[in-house]
Amino acid sequence: AAESTTDTAVLCIVSRIIAGAIAGTVHYIMNNKLHANTLLCGALTGLCAAICNTLLFMSTLVLLFGDMPYIANMKGDMSIIVFIGSFVGVNAIIEMATSTLITAFAALGIKKTKLFG
Repeated sequence: AAESTTDTAVLCIVSRIIAGAIAGTVHYIMNNKLHANTLLCGALTGLCAAICNTLLFMSTLVLLFGDMPYIANMKGDMSIIVFIGSFVGVNAIIEMATSTLITAFAALGIKKTKLFG
């Protein structure tokens, strides 16, 4: 059933774990394989995290709960892509911008404290 606690856990937890793993992989590749500077590495990691989080959350929401009347009524006749875009729109843009900036400067701060490599 679409209203199960398992589906809710997948939506709220599993999609975030996958988004974090993807962002962590981007950071690893940028830092260890491409030797990108810290600011660029942090910025792209933050941007990737925001994009992956939004896409995975919204895709999972539609996949697991799209047949529920509340979601179906909001979606109406829109395609999945248009629905997701209109549902997250401005929030996604703000999240991407802030995540990119905050993660970039956090990476610089962490590097300066020499907490990690």
